[in-house]
Amino acid sequence: MLAESRQCVIGRGATPAAKFKGLKFQRIGTSPMTLTKEELVNAIAEANGYPRNRSVELVETLLELIKSKLVSGEDVLISGFGKFCVREKHQRRGRNPATGEDMILDARRVVTFKCSGQLRDQGSSPS
Repeated sequence: MLAESRQCVIGRGATPAAKFKGLKFQRIGTSPMTLTKEELVNAIAEANGYPRNRSVELVETLLELIKSKLVSGEDVLISGFGKFCVREKHQRRGRNPATGEDMILDARRVVTFKCSGQLRDQGSSPS
């Protein structure tokens, strides 16, 4: 019976995110605003009827793919969600907050995230 209701929600014209609308995430001792990998795996397994080990494999593969692209310096664009961008930060002067001593901070790469307009609109609309 549960699989039938999922198929109706996923029907023609529904976005993949529609599958997750009715799901409740079980919190496992984290802050209420944090979605853990385990919760993500469980939600994917429940929404798609996959065995848990298949969902773990799917999540791990997706995250490894995203990480490898970011490490190689490429941006990752997920349509309807947002864009992970790799930025190069130049060497700069800084200060040790504990001692007040001036120091040079090395150049580094950072990853930033910019959400899509579609996601931003969903987040600002009243529920």
